[in-house]
Amino acid sequence: MKLVPISSAGGAGICARLTVPVLAFGGILMAVTQTVVVPLLPDLPRLTGSSPGAVSWLVTATLLAGAVLTPVLGRAGDMYGKRRVLLAALGLLAGALVVLSVWCGQQLRSGQPLVDLRLAAGRRVALPHVAALLAGFAFYANSLVTAQLVQAPVAAGYGLGLSIVATGLCLLPNGVIMLVLSPVSARVSTAYGARVTLAVGTAVMALGYVVRIVDSRHLWVILLGAAVVSMGTTFAYSALPTLILRAVPLAQTASASGVNVLMRTIGQSLCSAAVAAVLVRHTTVLDGVHVPTLPAYQLAFAMAGIIALAACAVALAIPSDPSPDGTERTAGRPGPLQETALEGRS
Repeated sequence: MKLVPISSAGGAGICARLTVPVLAFGGILMAVTQTVVVPLLPDLPRLTGSSPGAVSWLVTATLLAGAVLTPVLGRAGDMYGKRRVLLAALGLLAGALVVLSVWCGQQLRSGQPLVDLRLAAGRRVALPHVAALLAGFAFYANSLVTAQLVQAPVAAGYGLGLSIVATGLCLLPNGVIMLVLSPVSARVSTAYGARVTLAVGTAVMALGYVVRIVDSRHLWVILLGAAVVSMGTTFAYSALPTLILRAVPLAQTASASGVNVLMRTIGQSLCSAAVAAVLVRHTTVLDGVHVPTLPAYQLAFAMAGIIALAACAVALAIPSDPSPDGTERTAGRPGPLQETALEGRS
């Protein structure tokens, strides 16, 4: 078994290593474009004056376009070259970003915007969204990397060579932990506030990745580290909806909660791309097959741990809930929110 250095013979090796990150980034863009409208669905009938049935065609048209164009573009790639078709698709996405920028400007100038961007930019709303993106990144690395690590061949020096069924059983305790700890996280939020719960959860996630970095060769340590990350994920994910619901007006809770879920999904997509880039770049040759090295997995865990700590810092920066007398509360059940706080204005 020998290490494979980064190719220096020419551009071919570099292009080969960039293929997976570029395709993963394209997958992220596709996921975002397909789901970004979902958080607005509950409010679109009211905002557009249309019936719910008419609005549902918006999602249907998007799905139909994806279903029809996927084989068409695949055939175009066979006929005219996959690189050309990929560049054309990325060009269309770049054009969509320009349209999005124009739309955002129009929404900021509108007296009755479809999406209240000013409210979304306030610290009480924007910071939970950022924390959701980072927590989604940190959460997904746990299951994504663990599944690949335990299935790695034993000959690699660190892998366990488990089957797909055994790998699923290794991931099963994580779901059980999240189910059991959900009531506990709710009580913590009630006693100390959702902001503290989010900070504690993301810090525990970072601690779990420290365990993963220290030892990723023994199954019981792998399961322990994954369990610790799952514990932190439970606390973090249970606190995020509470923070959003307490920060926006009642009429916007559905769309704001949907955006928060979308941010978690984007974080998971970013994690998938980042982990793929790390594992592809650090490989060994084993029986003629390229497999990731153990330092590659440890680097992925370190990356996820740093992201979890960043989420913890963002959580601590979220403003505390105001109490009825106007002072800030850091623990216990918050008092009624002032309208100015809900609107994100001083």
